[in-house]
Amino acid sequence: MQYRHEVKVLTKLEEAKANLEAPELGTESVRTAKMKIVEGLKLRQNVEYVVESSGVGENNVLRSLGGKMALYLMDFKSENTSKKYFAGFNRWKSFINEHGFSDLPAEPVHVALYLTFLIDKHSSPSVLQSAIYSIKWAHELNGYIDPTSNSFKTLLLESCKNWNGKLVVKKDPVDNIMLRELCSIYQDSSDLLVIRDLTMILIAYAVLSKYTPRDDFRALGFDTGFHIDQVHEVRHGRSI
Repeated sequence: MQYRHEVKVLTKLEEAKANLEAPELGTESVRTAKMKIVEGLKLRQNVEYVVESSGVGENNVLRSLGGKMALYLMDFKSENTSKKYFAGFNRWKSFINEHGFSDLPAEPVHVALYLTFLIDKHSSPSVLQSAIYSIKWAHELNGYIDPTSNSFKTLLLESCKNWNGKLVVKKDPVDNIMLRELCSIYQDSSDLLVIRDLTMILIAYAVLSKYTPRDDFRALGFDTGFHIDQVHEVRHGRSI
């Protein structure tokens, strides 16, 4: 019986995914997809259970609001965000169900094992972050305790940044030595485009720094008549 129920839920999730990935995502397709997600996440079932447990009987007018409440809960995130989180939750569900455990509600240690699995697959920190948000989203919708709010998640995410994060290589700042070397490379060039580009580079550098490129202009083989006072004028926003 439990197996048939899990197959039914998975079928609803797959149907919702198909509706969300339709080429022309109209209002009706979005509504249909939301209905499938509500059923796939057992959201309506859980909302009705909570309403009934609060003492609201079948004949009470409040009982009819349970179904609408489930749909409105789906709208607390934008359509694109819900689509992204739903896909992430679907991946988590397939993983944990394959090993015979519950996806909703989930045990924190099982989520931590899933994150470990992703790190082991060389997934990037952004993939882990997406998985965490997706699982958190599904649990918040159903009123369950968030299984990602523990130290395991935080530490594994930091570990992923160390293992699978991109190494940031900072570039050396441009200085006048680099500019002199650049000018020396093209000092014999007669190409006006090259001279123009070098001139623009030197002027821009002079305006943004305290360096005056007069000597480097002369290294190019021409005299611009570019004086120190003119550099100061441009640096202070005045025309020359």
